[in-house]
Amino acid sequence: MPARAWIVGAALVLVLVLAVRAVVVSSDRMREFLREAFAARGLPPEWGEALAAVESGGGNPDAIRSDAANDSGPDAARGGAYGATQITIQTARDAGFNVSAAELAASPALQARITATIVAEGFGYQGGEPYRYGRPETFEDAAAIWNAGRPFAALPPSSSARPYVVAAQHALVRVTA
Repeated sequence: MPARAWIVGAALVLVLVLAVRAVVVSSDRMREFLREAFAARGLPPEWGEALAAVESGGGNPDAIRSDAANDSGPDAARGGAYGATQITIQTARDAGFNVSAAELAASPALQARITATIVAEGFGYQGGEPYRYGRPETFEDAAAIWNAGRPFAALPPSSSARPYVVAAQHALVRVTA
């Protein structure tokens, strides 16, 4: 009987591992998905590339990873963060996208669409509750909303999002160079 339980347990682990299997596309292809999605929402296409460069490429647009995942720290509490722009499951759901980690990991195009929609609507949080700030006018606001859920001017001086915004601005310069 214990051997049977072990086999069932091993099969369940295998199913879970396969369920969250990420689809890997090249950095170039992921950047195309992002540019198309941002342009479709009336946003500068390079904004998506710059956010992804910071989130999954270490600031390098040529190192963007569609298979990036983070299941630790604050992201773990929000269901994990997935894809090139590290979308948390909770943020995606709060913004109206009923997706699973497996769906997000499996579709780089979906990652791009969700990111562009969230940025275009200025989706963030106010008092811990979902809130739409409206379309950001500047990349500074878009990056702050993406990282901290509020516009740049609303960030406290000690916010960890301030260095993130600076890194995103540097990535934007690299993307547009």
